Amino acid sequence: MNAPGQESVFTVGRSTFRIRLGAGARQIVVLPNEHAADPEVLDADEDLLLVFRTETGWLLVCETSVRLIVDGEETSRIEVGDVIERARWSKGRVLVEDASGMTTTINVTGSRLSC
Repeated sequence: MNAPGQESVFTVGRSTFRIRLGAGARQIVVLPNEHAADPEVLDADEDLLLVFRTETGWLLVCETSVRLIVDGEETSRIEVGDVIERARWSKGRVLVEDASGMTTTINVTGSRLSC
């Protein structure tokens, strides 16, 4: 891979994932654990802040939205009122705090997000 970025390794349950944040922080490449498997590329049209692995896919916390990606496709998105400054994952939901100080709880249920 020739694109600049930083690779991180993390573990969820029994699975280990390697991800690389791409240039401009609008792309994530999930590198497979098996040599024969292809990498998974997740793109966003705004800056990525955090990424969480869910049971069904990937939860992308972007500059002003939270998106759920399942099998490479965006299945759900929630826009927040201002720029997201902080986010944390807790028990099947993500809590995001925006620049105005408002905290929004976003639940992940299957392939859908809800407030």
